[in-house]
Amino acid sequence: MRSFFATIFFLALVTVAPTVSHAGDRPSPCPSRDWCGCWLATYLGIYNHKQWRELWVARNWTKYGRSANGPAPGVIAVYARGTGGHVGIITSVPRRGVVVLKSGNDDGAVRERERSIKGVIAWRNPR
Repeated sequence: MRSFFATIFFLALVTVAPTVSHAGDRPSPCPSRDWCGCWLATYLGIYNHKQWRELWVARNWTKYGRSANGPAPGVIAVYARGTGGHVGIITSVPRRGVVVLKSGNDDGAVRERERSIKGVIAWRNPR
């Protein structure tokens, strides 16, 4: 029964939806800047307030879950960007070197779009 629910959760997590781009996508408790980590923690249903708050920082996702071998649906991609970063969850891998990433604060909205894997500093499996 447990594996049944894990399978349902995984399928719901990686279902590819049309590109989302709405100004109101930022969860209300998230900061007005740099909110990709907060969005992902909320999206994944992380309810432990201390952990949820720590994951607001994109680079803190490098320690979340367990290491993944590379890009795959359901894997978290952590990108370096200056001294900060960006984080999102992969919904598909259309070709080598490219993923479809669903992430918050992508040009101020939640979007699902193709991105290069250049700049990824960690692949993390949330399960």
